[in-house]
Amino acid sequence: MPLTSGFGGKDAFVVTLDDAGLYQWGGSIRSMDNEDAWGLSVDDNYNVYVTGYSASGNIALNPFANNTVPNNSTTGNDVFVVKLAQPTLSNADFESNNSFVVYPNPVKEILYIENYLNRNIETIRVVDVSGKVVLEQKGNERSVNLSNLNTGFYIVFITSEGKVSSQKIIKE
Repeated sequence: MPLTSGFGGKDAFVVTLDDAGLYQWGGSIRSMDNEDAWGLSVDDNYNVYVTGYSASGNIALNPFANNTVPNNSTTGNDVFVVKLAQPTLSNADFESNNSFVVYPNPVKEILYIENYLNRNIETIRVVDVSGKVVLEQKGNERSVNLSNLNTGFYIVFITSEGKVSSQKIIKE
């Protein structure tokens, strides 16, 4: 399947290949202006996260659909984080791992983790919009000190019992 863009100046493309290098799926993140992909990450469940920048008032964030979402920034310029999730089965054995809540959000210094199911937290990773891991903490901790991070948008990944939960945060 060829990947083409009928939209504006620059578009971001996401493609996955199998071990033999054969095309599996792909698509573009596009609008009438420019989109830049800044980072790409894959979690333990093979979900793909793409971060980037858009200079458009409307952007097509789902590479598999032809619909757009409005960019509500006053300048038309904004960052984006897109999760391309792997399909899941509807079965009680595949319980949602969103049993963690992080607060306060926005956060200034200490980010607290509410662990409703009292699961063992193995790792806490904080990733910036470029996809770079800026903080990693191992152990069953219930808080993370973010005072050394710059102001901005981040994703917190909490690994527990081999599953990963993610939450977007704003650092003030």
